[in-house]
Amino acid sequence: MKFSSGIHPVWAELAGIRPAEPAPKEHQLLTPQEAAALLRVNYRTVLDLISMGELRASRIGRIFRIKRSEISRYLKSTEVESPWAR
Repeated sequence: MKFSSGIHPVWAELAGIRPAEPAPKEHQLLTPQEAAALLRVNYRTVLDLISMGELRASRIGRIFRIKRSEISRYLKSTEVESPWAR
């Protein structure tokens, strides 16, 4: 098992250091570029959605981060019923 901290695995185990567990997929944070690729829209569109309050994001420093679950919530909120579904 490899540790990014550069500590040998034996010493890490003795010190009680465990490798970081990846976050559950719904809690992963995406950059606006990654969110744009997922939604298949322009990066600027994602920033506009954030500024209009339609897409919730956290600001860490100068960069926005968007939860993957927020992308799902946004998509569900924009669903429309097809006029031909009846």
